[in-house]
Amino acid sequence: MTVRVSTNFKQRILGTESFASIFGGGRVLIYTGGQPDTADHPVQGTLLAQITNGGLPWQPNGAAGGLNFTLSGSYAVNDPTQSWKLIAEAAGTAGWFRLVGKATDNGQFSPAAPRLDGIIGLSGAVDLRLENILFSVGYTLPVQQFVFTLPSVTGS
Repeated sequence: MTVRVSTNFKQRILGTESFASIFGGGRVLIYTGGQPDTADHPVQGTLLAQITNGGLPWQPNGAAGGLNFTLSGSYAVNDPTQSWKLIAEAAGTAGWFRLVGKATDNGQFSPAAPRLDGIIGLSGAVDLRLENILFSVGYTLPVQQFVFTLPSVTGS
């Protein structure tokens, strides 16, 4: 697994904010190809799909379509009152995703934007497991579960 987080996310999560407050109202963007070296870097690949609440068109600043999160033990999970849905906007093979916050994120280099990137696959060591990674325009898929945890730290 290769989760990469932006500078802004690190600063905020180590401060007084929660995962839910950082990414609440945001969306998941799915791209072709491989993920950038860091989550601060611009997107690579073609935007294939978005995951939003109810499959609604996403609007910035927490309006329609924004995803919400809650805590479950030591995990941040999708809000069970929402119905997350992936809707493909282009045809291609999904390779990686970027979770962005509720503000407009144009995908350019930005240490000031909260982002979380990861790889997509059908099984194995992936960060987002989907039942299908070959998308056609209009393909839809309900997202049953989202789980994020900070990695454990061992040693001193």
